[in-house]
Amino acid sequence: MVVSSFTDAPSSFGQPTGPWEVTGTGAGTVTFGTCIDPDTDDDGVDDADDTDPSDPNVCRDVDGDTCDDCTNTGADQSGGDVSNDGLDTDSDGACDTGDTDDDNDGVDDGDDTAPLNPNVCRDVDGDTCDDCSLTGANQSGGDVANDGLDTDSDGACDAGDADDDNDGVDDGDDTDPLDANVCRDADGDTCDDCALTGADQSGGDIANDGDDTDTDGICDLGDRLDFSVAQIQIVNPILYPQNVYHDDPPAPGGGIAQAFPSQLPGSTNLDALDVINPDTYKFSVTSPAIVFTSGGAVILSPANVYVRSAGGAITVDLNWAAEGINLQSLNAVDMIDADTYLFSVAQAQVVIDGVSAFLLLRPSGVYRYDRTTGAIDEVLDATPLGMSNVDGVDQLPDGRIALSAASQGIAQLPGGLLLIHPAIVYITDPADATPNLIEAYDGPAAGLLTIDGFTAIVPEAP
Repeated sequence: MVVSSFTDAPSSFGQPTGPWEVTGTGAGTVTFGTCIDPDTDDDGVDDADDTDPSDPNVCRDVDGDTCDDCTNTGADQSGGDVSNDGLDTDSDGACDTGDTDDDNDGVDDGDDTAPLNPNVCRDVDGDTCDDCSLTGANQSGGDVANDGLDTDSDGACDAGDADDDNDGVDDGDDTDPLDANVCRDADGDTCDDCALTGADQSGGDIANDGDDTDTDGICDLGDRLDFSVAQIQIVNPILYPQNVYHDDPPAPGGGIAQAFPSQLPGSTNLDALDVINPDTYKFSVTSPAIVFTSGGAVILSPANVYVRSAGGAITVDLNWAAEGINLQSLNAVDMIDADTYLFSVAQAQVVIDGVSAFLLLRPSGVYRYDRTTGAIDEVLDATPLGMSNVDGVDQLPDGRIALSAASQGIAQLPGGLLLIHPAIVYITDPADATPNLIEAYDGPAAGLLTIDGFTAIVPEAP
C-alpha cells in the first residue's frame, strides 16, 4: 500500500521526512521505499502545474506575456517572477517578447520606427519632427501638434517647416526666419518688405513696407539720393564738384547735407558716382588729377573707377586698360554686383571689348560690362527719352534704371512731351516696349541746377 499522508517517520527509523512510499508485511511492520518529490526541478512550481517539471527555467506563464516566469529565477523554489521573466523596456510588467508596445509610447512595435525608444515612434504629419519626441512613454501615440518648437503655430514644427514665421518667405531666404515682420528687402530701400504684412504668408509687400512720401515705391527711410554736381552751386549749403552730398528724404522740404566727412582734395571734379555704404563710394573724375591721401599721392584717370573708403583711402576699383579695353572716359557708373557694372560715357568712342567686338559707345547709351567675360552690351538707348547725354545712372533692384541727363532735352512719351531737366532724376524700365519716364527726384525743388553722378538708394549691396 501507499501512505501518502505519512510524512513524519520516527527518528528511530533514521529516515528523512516524507512523503514516502511504504509497504507493510504484517501488523506493525512498515518498510520504507522511494521518497516522492512534488517539485522535481525545484523551481517552486509543483510538477503537476509545471510545463516542464525537469527544467527549473521553464514552469509557467501566469501573466501571459509569452515569457516563462521561471526564465530568470530558475531552481530557487520561488515559483518564478512575472516581473522578472525577460527584458521589459517600458517596465510595464510585460516582457518585450510578448509586449506589443515595448517602449509604451502608444505605437505598436510593428509601426514604431524605434520600438525601444519612447521618444521616437513615427511622423504622421511629415514635418520631420517625431510625434513622440515630447510625449514619450505616456501611451498616447505621440502628438503631431506638440512634436517640437512651432513658432508660427501652424502645426508643423520649425525643423520641418519651410517658413517658420509664416511671413511667406522661406527660411533660407528670410533674414530673420523667426520674426514675421522681418524677411527681406527686395527693392533695397532699407525698409523690410514684411514690416507691415507680418505672418500673412504674402512674402511681404515692397509697395507697403513704410511711409513713401513721393510715392515712388521706395520707402522714405531708404529714399535718399546721394549725388555730386558738375559745378559750384549756391544752395544751402554751397555745393562743390569735388564732394558728395545727399538729400534725405529727396522730397520738397528735404535737407541737403554733405554725405561724407571729407571731400576729394584740390579741384578734382567727381563725375560718375556709386555710393556703396555710408563709409564708401566709387567714383570717376572728369579729367586727370593728382590727390594726396593718408596713403600717399594717387593719380586719377578719367578712364578708371576708384574707391574712396573710410579714412579717405583711395584705391583703383576698375582699370579699363588692365581689363584690355580702350575706354577713354566715364560719365556714370553703377556697380550691379562684384563683376558687373552699368555705365555711360561722356563722348562717343569706339572700343574693343573682351570678346574682340568693336563697339560704338554713345553718350545717350547705358551699357553693361561683365568682368567675367569682358563683354560690353547696351542696356538702354536714352535718345527716345530726350537724353542725348546720360550723366548719372543707377539700376534699381527690380531691374528699372534711374538716370539723369547732362543737359535739357524733350522726351516724347505716351502721355505727351516732357521737358528733361538736368537736376531731375528719372526712372525708366528698359523692358517696356514703349519708352516711358517717371520722376523720382525733383532737384529744382531743392534748389539744384544740375546733378552729375548719383546713387538713388542707400545702402546698396557691396
